[in-house]
Amino acid sequence: MKNTGSIFLMVAWLVMLSISCQEKQPLAFKLTPEEVLQKATSDYLLSAEIFSRFTDEQKKAFILADLRPGAIAEQSPLADAVNIPLADLLDKTSLDLLRSKEKVLLFGESVAQANSARFLLMQVGFENVKILSPAVNDNPPETARYDYAAVFASAKEKHAKELEAGKPKPVIKKVITPQPKAKKKKVVEEEGC
Repeated sequence: MKNTGSIFLMVAWLVMLSISCQEKQPLAFKLTPEEVLQKATSDYLLSAEIFSRFTDEQKKAFILADLRPGAIAEQSPLADAVNIPLADLLDKTSLDLLRSKEKVLLFGESVAQANSARFLLMQVGFENVKILSPAVNDNPPETARYDYAAVFASAKEKHAKELEAGKPKPVIKKVITPQPKAKKKKVVEEEGC
């Protein structure tokens, strides 16, 4: 009797396992590497400035997916965006949500992050995927830490003043490379009386 119960549980467990395995089908990549490279060079960026000028009807064609982690997306939310963290992008519920509109607009922590998500979505069959690039004013141009031209001009001016003052030019000394030390001979001390 005890044996029948454990066999029944084992069979039930195997049936449940086979059902759960049948529901999850692996994603099939639809593009060849050549097609991915071709699409990589296509126009895929949509600036925030241009998107803000779209009419409400034009915006309704897009689903705006915020790929940032939930905590970051909550701190600086995007209007009308759906938060789908990058780790959850290929989940069935996320893919179904993204398929609900004809165009997908991705926003991530960086354009590179959004572009990797774009490639994944293209591989699983999405056609109209664009990346929302931040407004130009959001990313100030990179500036050098030091004004190197001023540093070199100052050094040149200082050197010229030293020459006028009669300071000798710096002498480049011969570089002496250290030689290995000669080993000292071990002196054996004699024991005395």
